[in-house]
Amino acid sequence: MMFNHSCYYFSQERKWWFEAKKQCEEKQSNLVMIKSIEKQTFIKNIVQNYTKQYWIGLTDAGQEGDWKWVDGESCNCTGNNRLHWYSREPDNWDWHQHSMDEDCAVIKANGGWSDIRCSDTERWICEKQTSVC
Repeated sequence: MMFNHSCYYFSQERKWWFEAKKQCEEKQSNLVMIKSIEKQTFIKNIVQNYTKQYWIGLTDAGQEGDWKWVDGESCNCTGNNRLHWYSREPDNWDWHQHSMDEDCAVIKANGGWSDIRCSDTERWICEKQTSVC
């Protein structure tokens, strides 16, 4: 699927975040980085047809609360600049005072972002900049 000089691959299988990242890299691509409203709308319009959630290329595994895209660029997407996070996300959900270490981000069917455990298995979206798919 093509959008703004990039091809997108929506996986049907499920892998944990770091393995999904590796799968994209093996295809000379990256987990999708949603850095614009236009790209958010494009991805949302596709995933809304499914009841699934997909890994995106956003993590704070390096340092809690410092969300970075897979290209190393800071997301600057918490606090007052929440972008597309659900209310109270990212929350690194604490269940009965046992931190869940939710360090990787997904986009859900309605377009909202949530942080979940990187060890969860989810579908993923790869993005490759190119002139043809």
